[in-house]
Parts: sequence; C-alpha cells; structure tokens
Amino acid sequence: MSLIIVSNDLSEEVHLVKVENGAATATERLSGNSVSAEEMETLFPGFADAITAAQDTAELLGTLGSLNAGFIWAQVSGALS
Repeated sequence: MSLIIVSNDLSEEVHLVKVENGAATATERLSGNSVSAEEMETLFPGFADAITAAQDTAELLGTLGSLNAGFIWAQVSGALS
C-alpha cells in the first residue's frame, strides 16, 4: 500500500511511504531521495512499531496520525493485508 504524508496546514506533500510485508520505505516527494528509518523515527516516534503491529489499514492510519500532530497521513493506493 502507498501512503502520503502532508503537512498539517496542507501546504506541502512531505513523503511517500510504501508498506509491504510489514516493512516500510519512504521517499521525499520533491527530491525523490530515500528517507532513512532513523529520520522517520525522529519525525514519527514509534513509526517502525506502528508498521509492524498494524492489522489493517484503518488501524495503521490512526496510529500513524497520532505520532506527530504536525502531519496528516492519507492512503494513496492499496490496502494493508
């Protein structure tokens, strides 16, 4: 599944996150550069645990949304299975 992270004021799409088989990869929307797991944990404390623990898409989006109030998470495609 693919998710997008948008700044809370809706001014900027920040990262694209792909979740597959309990693992996530993130890229910067503007540059296309990879975002490290460490950077994701800094921005969203508990990010890795949220990815591995989620049982469905709604749970994952709810958990990720609670990790940093400055950002909004949205589902772009697919679903957590």
